[in-house]
Amino acid sequence: YRNCFGGISADMARSSGRKTLCDHSIGHPYAVSLIRRKLARLIPDALPPQPLDILETQYLEDFRHADHYLVNSDFVKRTFIASGIDADKVSVVYWGVDARFLEASDRALATVRDRRPAADLLFCGGFGERKGAFELMDALDVMEHHRWTLTVAGGIEPEAVGRWHQFCKRHPGRVRYLGYLDRESLAHTMAEHRNFVFPSR
Repeated sequence: YRNCFGGISADMARSSGRKTLCDHSIGHPYAVSLIRRKLARLIPDALPPQPLDILETQYLEDFRHADHYLVNSDFVKRTFIASGIDADKVSVVYWGVDARFLEASDRALATVRDRRPAADLLFCGGFGERKGAFELMDALDVMEHHRWTLTVAGGIEPEAVGRWHQFCKRHPGRVRYLGYLDRESLAHTMAEHRNFVFPSR
């Protein structure tokens, strides 16, 4: 099960004798919390419990149902070990390249006519604290007398909703929200922008 989508179904699977495998694609919640709050560059070998936000708490809760963990990098595995998870319970499988997205990107680049000016910025992904949304909004506030626009594709994370609405009100006509996009639309949106901003923590 994908983390946050296990819950009672994973518990029922275990109770019927099945083994449960939790797929988790970012660092252990304790490591993510440390990075998010302290902008930590290094994760200690032993990481005690950390203050967690709502999503990190849910990740940790869904770990409870897992017999084994599947992660996407050796770094992520190290964060699990530092957080007290037995190394033998964590397997690493690196993600490959999404060939269909690369094909969509090639098509988009071949067909895009006019690219947007360099001052038109694009952010794709979860617009929230962990991905640097607050720093980005603060930076653009400081640059309010300069020419810029911001397009956001993806979701607005719960902790950023209030500040996002205030930001949009402060900069009418300069902010465009596209929501979630399919592969073709995302590829086209990325192809027409010259600058991608992603100040992820």
